[in-house]
Amino acid sequence: MKSIRLGSGLARSASAIAITACLLIPGIAAAQDAPSSQTSTQDEATAGDDIVVTGIRASLDQAIAIKRESAGVVDAISAEDIGKFPDTNLAESLQRITGVSITRANGEGSQVAVRGFSGGFNLVTLNGRQLPSTSIDTSTGNAFARGTGRSFDFQNLASEGVARLEVFKTGRANIPSGGIGASINVVTRRPLDARDGGLSGSIGAKALYDSTVENAEGDLSKVTPELSGLINWKNDSETFGVSVFGSYQLRESTSIQSNPNYWNIVPLAAFLSTAGPYISPTTTITNRPTTPYVQIPNDSRYQFSENRRERLNGQA
Repeated sequence: MKSIRLGSGLARSASAIAITACLLIPGIAAAQDAPSSQTSTQDEATAGDDIVVTGIRASLDQAIAIKRESAGVVDAISAEDIGKFPDTNLAESLQRITGVSITRANGEGSQVAVRGFSGGFNLVTLNGRQLPSTSIDTSTGNAFARGTGRSFDFQNLASEGVARLEVFKTGRANIPSGGIGASINVVTRRPLDARDGGLSGSIGAKALYDSTVENAEGDLSKVTPELSGLINWKNDSETFGVSVFGSYQLRESTSIQSNPNYWNIVPLAAFLSTAGPYISPTTTITNRPTTPYVQIPNDSRYQFSENRRERLNGQA
């Protein structure tokens, strides 16, 4: 009897242990499945987050390679470097090169000087062909006005349509002669130079605010647009391609000038005489000149000009 009761007690204990084990096994299985599901979620998140890194090392290597492989002294700037700055024309892009300075007209870069030589002593070429001077004096209103010098006006070329700029500071046999300061070669974009095959393009838009505009109605009227677009196509074998570029710029500005027509050379005694036309008896003279003669501006002229210019570039 005792053994029977003992046997039934052991059976009940065994059943309780078995039930407890069954209850614990799903928990263990769930605990084991949780890390795998979390890992799969992390894998999906990692697979969906693509990090794309775009660098300009290729453009820097290209500029360095041009300088390294050249037989003379040459500096170059690529399209990537030009695009990093809000330059409105090529003159402002060229000033990034060592030894190049620019002169401005109506607040915008116009002509360049290299190694101290002004624009008239520099030769400018487009893809190796010499460009004529585009500086025309139109202030007199003469319809037959001609260029006043050999300086090239870089206001007429948009920087978006240029692939690179080459400044040759020494002469070479394969470039035209005539540049005493430097020979500047403007290389335009070519369809086979595109990074990827197929059809590609880009659109750019800028707005220029000029506070010198006097006839504008409100600040919004002082803003002028600049638009550019490029469409490029080349086949997969990179043997044929077509490229079309266009640019439009509207620029309004106001310039105020004061210039003497000529100078009079007057003896100092006549200048200081109160009986003359220069000073009155009540004039207080400070910093009295020590030279026997003084120069006096005569016929001072003031000029107020309102300028409006449209620039249209296109290439194919």
